[in-house]
Amino acid sequence: EQEETEEETPPPPKKDIPDIGDEIDLSEEPWNQCIGMYSCKAIKRPAFVDAAIAEAANKQKKGGDVPSSAFAAKSMFGRFAQSAKSAMEESFIMVTENCILEFSANRLNIGSGKVTFAIGIDQMSKLKFRREESLSLFFKVASDDPLVYMCLDSALAVQDIQNVLKSRGVKGKHTNAATQRAVQMALNMVALIQQKEKELLEQPSVDRVNEIMDLYRQAAEKFESAGDSRHAEVMAHMQRFLSQKFTTSILDGTFSKDDAAISSPPASTLDEERVPVPQGEVLEQCKHLSNDDADDDDDHRKGDDDDDDDMNINDTTLDNMENMLAEAVADMGDLG
Repeated sequence: EQEETEEETPPPPKKDIPDIGDEIDLSEEPWNQCIGMYSCKAIKRPAFVDAAIAEAANKQKKGGDVPSSAFAAKSMFGRFAQSAKSAMEESFIMVTENCILEFSANRLNIGSGKVTFAIGIDQMSKLKFRREESLSLFFKVASDDPLVYMCLDSALAVQDIQNVLKSRGVKGKHTNAATQRAVQMALNMVALIQQKEKELLEQPSVDRVNEIMDLYRQAAEKFESAGDSRHAEVMAHMQRFLSQKFTTSILDGTFSKDDAAISSPPASTLDEERVPVPQGEVLEQCKHLSNDDADDDDDHRKGDDDDDDDMNINDTTLDNMENMLAEAVADMGDLG
């Protein structure tokens, strides 16, 4: 007699990042070793996520086609079953060492779940949250189109994601609402300095110079209190402003409009001295969530160096401040 031996089918390989529609067992690796899992409700998904979910749904429909005679009955039953199932389901966001995934599970028996969406954590570009309220995830493929969840444990979820990113060597800075306000006030003062320097060119006076100097000091103090490296740049602008012949002549009383008409400002060294914005994870608060709670924002971005030469303005510092404002526009875009 020939004995037939049945070979056991090897289990499918475990995925670090599951596909949409996959069933996951929370008692198995790597899901039972996740960094954190939190109840959530998606209120906005980026276009690329909606497209991926729709594509997965279409594939599932094509694989489960039924004869047309049975379609009506099955469709009606399916809608009823889906409605009942949805009432008992709850959505969760899970953070692992490799990915962030959203899945749905029966709220009475959270032992397994069906993946709604999953993406590698290395695709994160920024995250924002409002404590005990919402969590917004930005990804590199759509840096201006966030995935937004209502999540009571948003602060804990953010901390988990930050810890994973830091373990991967991603660096950044953390700012809260007070820091954001300090930066905004400093940028407003920079804009005011630009305006005051134009007025100084038209109506030179010692009082105007002193006012501008005071604004320089205040802007530098605000940047420094926020831990923003631009305070050094503001101080450098102030020194250049003071060292200009136009400014010194006003202060020592030797200024004359005839001399100003033929004087030429020194060449700017701003572009040579400008320190590029460091790369990595930037943590800050979105503007519409401004309050005293700590809101976080991870942002990988690069500063833009804008060259704008205006030969009609007889003041180098004014040119420099315009360049600085242009550079700040990119930074403040994420705060909005």
